[in-house]
Amino acid sequence: MKVAILGSCVSRDAFGLHEDLLGSPHRYFARSALASAMCARPFPGVDTATLASKFQRETVRTDLDKGFLPWLATADFDLLIVDSIEERFALLIAADGTIATRSSELVATGADLSGHRMVRPNSEEFFERWADAWERLVAAIDRVGARDRVRVNRVRWADTFDGPGAEFPAFYSAERIRRANRFLVRAYARMERDLAPGQFYRYTDDELRAGTGHQWGAAPFHYTPAFYRRFVEHVTGAPVPEPRRGLREKVGRFLPRRTG
Repeated sequence: MKVAILGSCVSRDAFGLHEDLLGSPHRYFARSALASAMCARPFPGVDTATLASKFQRETVRTDLDKGFLPWLATADFDLLIVDSIEERFALLIAADGTIATRSSELVATGADLSGHRMVRPNSEEFFERWADAWERLVAAIDRVGARDRVRVNRVRWADTFDGPGAEFPAFYSAERIRRANRFLVRAYARMERDLAPGQFYRYTDDELRAGTGHQWGAAPFHYTPAFYRRFVEHVTGAPVPEPRRGLREKVGRFLPRRTG
């Protein structure tokens, strides 16, 4: 099955943890806020050659060159999973109106971004641009007759852990988590107007806690092992057994090194 992801590690990491059940993603479009991914014109003036990681170079270049839309027109997927965690990044608006995602990887290129206007995540303008991009995404999917192949990974930022001894970095303040989740509530409500209930992957509150043993560290979108098992069940339709008693399940333990 060809499973593509427009989103973040929230959806991608499950493939590394459960590769025996999921295989590898057919395509993975990371570090693109929806308003940037759905912008038709390339964003100018950024040299990605300064990035050491091939993954980072390709990810940033795809966002800048708007590679998602031409690919979407091919309808080369059985499922397109959308998760909105990448909406945590600001937008950059160039003088000609083109848009880029201000990801940490884009900043790491060292490009002079000072001449572009920044739209901060969770602001009203950011939501309006997201909502306009969502309408254009639905229209593009309808043009290839693939609306029934879309799935939304309906997650939220965690505010608690699944065990003691962990805390979020100060960067993820309680207020930032609340703002991000208010945005997601609005976004999902808008998505529900265009998609059927069964097109949303849903999770329990316990599954959406942050994982204390996550290889990539403490973050509000690095979840419990149970979350990733549930994701596999959503995709495959088959239950994933819990590890045998006495074996500690560490999220990300067997994942290949991730550079983005």
